[in-house]
Amino acid sequence: MESHDRPARPIGSATQAHNERLLTQLAVGGLDSTMERAVALQNAVLDAMTAHVAILDRDGLILAVNAAWRAFARDNGFPDEHCGVAANYLSACTSPGGDPGPSPGDGIRAVLSGTRASFSMEYACHGPDRLRWFRLMASPLSAGAVQGAVVMHVDITERILAEQAAERACREAERASRLKSEFLANLSHELRTPLNAVIGYAEMLHMGLVAALEPKQAEYAGDIRNSGQHLLDLINDLIDLSKAEVGVLDIDDGEICIEDLLCDCLRMLAPRARDRALTIARQGRTDGLWLQGDERRMRQVLINVLSNAVKFTPPEGSIAVSAQLGEDGWLCIDVTDTGWGIAADEIEAVLQPFLRSRRKICRDQEGAGLGLPMARQLVEAHGGRFVLASELGTGTTASILLPPDRVLKR
Repeated sequence: MESHDRPARPIGSATQAHNERLLTQLAVGGLDSTMERAVALQNAVLDAMTAHVAILDRDGLILAVNAAWRAFARDNGFPDEHCGVAANYLSACTSPGGDPGPSPGDGIRAVLSGTRASFSMEYACHGPDRLRWFRLMASPLSAGAVQGAVVMHVDITERILAEQAAERACREAERASRLKSEFLANLSHELRTPLNAVIGYAEMLHMGLVAALEPKQAEYAGDIRNSGQHLLDLINDLIDLSKAEVGVLDIDDGEICIEDLLCDCLRMLAPRARDRALTIARQGRTDGLWLQGDERRMRQVLINVLSNAVKFTPPEGSIAVSAQLGEDGWLCIDVTDTGWGIAADEIEAVLQPFLRSRRKICRDQEGAGLGLPMARQLVEAHGGRFVLASELGTGTTASILLPPDRVLKR
């Protein structure tokens, strides 16, 4: 029986000069032996691979390596002229790069023994100029029984660096968003306190509690009060939006009658719809359908959506509100208008704070661009989804979808 203690005779890519000589002979037809031609082709295939490849016998001795393996060995100062050929690969396999962790040698031994079909792992090692990452893969060489293994080290440094850069960018974006939300919340609180005082004094003047005013003066005081209240509402929306974005929005759950909620919101918006010569109507009924949620927040959602429909629907248009329970148990509240509509490539934009449609007819309407984004945040805070479907010149349907675990039946 052949002893496995003596070094194996290198085959294949023992030296670069040997490879080049074989390839030259192959090109000019100078190789007579089929075996020699096969070896030359094997060498050419191995050297064409960018991965560092080594062929092992069943005891883990390195029989052949390719050009990429030799170049890597030279760059890292290995003195062996064969760059590891005839060395025992398993004895050198501790933990790649010296990092703590399981040895890859165990995985490769399992491949050589036939107990594993393959083995792979990723590791980092210090190169001459920088830290580099590799993926080690081992597959068996079989001819009935396992005769050896092919081991490849693929350089994945660029992929790892790209993933790390993407993770850093994501973390920075999240941090910037969080800081922006915190800033808006803090600023809004600072503005709200003096604004409440302005609204209060303007109300007192308008009601004549401080002194009798001329009609025009009372009108001006009323304008100050109304403008201050509008600004206060905007600030409150900013605070709620900032809280929602950082996940600290309070939801005060209670039982909500869907029929009462829809009717109340329609009554509130009816005067504004009449002023714009719009028809606003309720379709169907939802008797016995209740919702587990924050009534004030859900009322705000519907008012925001209805206000948006009134604002962007031309005179003589119509708005319809309906609610129904789907077969999947989700509650769907639809607000459908016959307005100007939203371009498909702008739907996601109008759901972002402060962003609005680029169309002039839409930009001419007043508003800060917070209504729909706030509605979406409040619906999502209830575990639901807010979906817009629209077609230019036809109208828009805003769907408020709430999950089955929030639906109550009476």
